[in-house]
Amino acid sequence: MDEHRDIYTKPEPRAEEPKNLPAYDLAPEDARAHGRKRSIYSISIMVVLLSLAAFYFYSQESGFDTNPLAELLRGPARSTGQVARAASTNRLPPLAGLGAEFDLESGQSGAANIAPQKMAEAMGYLRIANQHLMQRDLDGAENNVKLALDIWPDMNAANRLLGVVYIYRGQHDQAILILERALQTDPFSAETLNNLATAYLQKGQMDKAEDLLLTSMQIRADSLTTHVNLGLLYILWARYNQAVEYLETALQLMPEQVSVRNNLGVSLMRVGRFAEARKHFQNLVDREPTRAAPYFNMAIAYALEQNHTEALNWARQAVQRCSPQDAQRHLMDSDFDGLRGQPEFQNLVRSLSQPIALPPGPTPRP
Repeated sequence: MDEHRDIYTKPEPRAEEPKNLPAYDLAPEDARAHGRKRSIYSISIMVVLLSLAAFYFYSQESGFDTNPLAELLRGPARSTGQVARAASTNRLPPLAGLGAEFDLESGQSGAANIAPQKMAEAMGYLRIANQHLMQRDLDGAENNVKLALDIWPDMNAANRLLGVVYIYRGQHDQAILILERALQTDPFSAETLNNLATAYLQKGQMDKAEDLLLTSMQIRADSLTTHVNLGLLYILWARYNQAVEYLETALQLMPEQVSVRNNLGVSLMRVGRFAEARKHFQNLVDREPTRAAPYFNMAIAYALEQNHTEALNWARQAVQRCSPQDAQRHLMDSDFDGLRGQPEFQNLVRSLSQPIALPPGPTPRP
């Protein structure tokens, strides 16, 4: 290069290109083959794009928001004493926040280095893994999600789902390890934050779980999962006013959710808002008249108000809807201590432990 060249010198004029370029005619069969190749290529691209779109909506609307925390208080009568005992023994059922929201534009590391066909294959394995998880087939879920990760190692949706598999198995350290890794590649994923909070809560690290859930709330203030999880966390922490705040919002977002309504009723009962609590329990009784939990909780609400007559009435209805063993367990709750001196309550407890008549034995020989 000439370092002293005049940068203002006009460039040499380019030679004129020929106006009439040579034309190449394809034979008809070659043209048809060329057209078929272009069509197949275009259709392949369309199929991949449609697969991505279908997977995105599938993950948004259905199985990929399996929050293990939502099941925390879903069983029989969930009085606060029972929840506290479950927390102290560190044997909580899986919690409420798996979200494997799939979005190629956000947090899917390494996507640019994977062929569209391979991406579609990985997502296929992930869908199958999610179906196994919904059926609580943890081995099937793990096997298929690992097949997806073999193809796409940084696929955050797959890492989130694998983390939830470990949560359901009680392998909390493994869950934390893989979910922390997923969070590093996508720090703004509310779903990963919820899942990680679940794992920490299972280990009894409630402060860490709260921090993660509050961070998730800042990212997605309208997240049903995060509202439910914070409500359940504060029930376990006996911070019922805060539980009411988050569960009321969750119920507005999903008014048909039985566990949310039940836990909101429990929280309202704990802060002395008995009339509001009973409305929620009555709603559950009307919707699920054969389920014992709302009957027990209604009995507890009246017992805490010192209305022993109504408490006994609801307790009698509750024990008719579960096994004698479950009924005895619930009636042993400290919330019924105010009734223990009542003869009617003592008779109810005794009726659940009647000795079982043994079948007649062989007639002794004379």
